[in-house]
Amino acid sequence: MFEHAREHINLYKALAGNRGGAAALDAIRAMFSDMVRAELSADKGRVGTVDIPRNLMIQYIAGAFMAILTSWLDEGAKLPPARIDAIFRSLVLHGLASGTPALSPNTMRNPCPQTPAHQGNRHKSHAISGKKSNARL
Repeated sequence: MFEHAREHINLYKALAGNRGGAAALDAIRAMFSDMVRAELSADKGRVGTVDIPRNLMIQYIAGAFMAILTSWLDEGAKLPPARIDAIFRSLVLHGLASGTPALSPNTMRNPCPQTPAHQGNRHKSHAISGKKSNARL
């Protein structure tokens, strides 16, 4: 799929940033999700000791594919398609632990950085949840 995308990079660049591009990317994501759904056997869903709903696994894989695809195309598809495919497969099959230090548990618990916006003020990302940050630098 990466090879096909690279062959059509000019079309991607023409569509990127407009409503037609968003619709095209949504269609690609849906098509890829269907492919993953067909490939992922119904009995898969256990990763280590964690049961993961099948649909979440499908969405995770499709989301990772779309993130890597669009980033790669946005950067001019400089890596060869076979290399970007290997990177995608490695990340999906082995996660970030396959080539990078693990994220700390604190990063996953508190996705908002400790910035001046958090010093006693309501950060705009908390406006919906109603949370107020008490973080100080």
